[in-house]
Amino acid sequence: MSSARRILFAARRIVFAVVCLLWAGACIGISFAEAEKFRAPSLSRSVAFDVGRTVFHTWQVVQAAPAVLAILAAIASRVSRWAQGCLVLVWVALLLQNAVLLPMLEARAQTIIAGGVPAGASPHAFYAALEVLKVLALIVAAVLSLQPPRPIVRPEKRGRPS
Repeated sequence: MSSARRILFAARRIVFAVVCLLWAGACIGISFAEAEKFRAPSLSRSVAFDVGRTVFHTWQVVQAAPAVLAILAAIASRVSRWAQGCLVLVWVALLLQNAVLLPMLEARAQTIIAGGVPAGASPHAFYAALEVLKVLALIVAAVLSLQPPRPIVRPEKRGRPS
């Protein structure tokens, strides 16, 4: 591979790492740091659930952009299989959150907002665990993508000696 192509793929891996790290930082900001405001003593429980429901629904929609960008950057930069595996974990977590957990949390929030008491255990801890998994997998994917690719070692051809 020529020097120019190596530089191009290195630049693309940097783009992949930046997308992953920005996405991880946004997850930390929205899901963990921003959640503290819901503990304000002057905020009623129903208002806190209504605001939280709106924020997290919007956040799940917004995550589509870095999710697509990360896939495109991974394809363009030929990141390692380990980095690709981390990205797959992130996608699975995101799909579980959107398709399974968010509707369950939405129903619980609506019940609480209406003054009711939701039945059964809350899936909130599982949602939070998936959020932690996403952050860790994004950071690991970024770190792995910044490591220089290993040279391809080709086996020597066997045949007649020259």
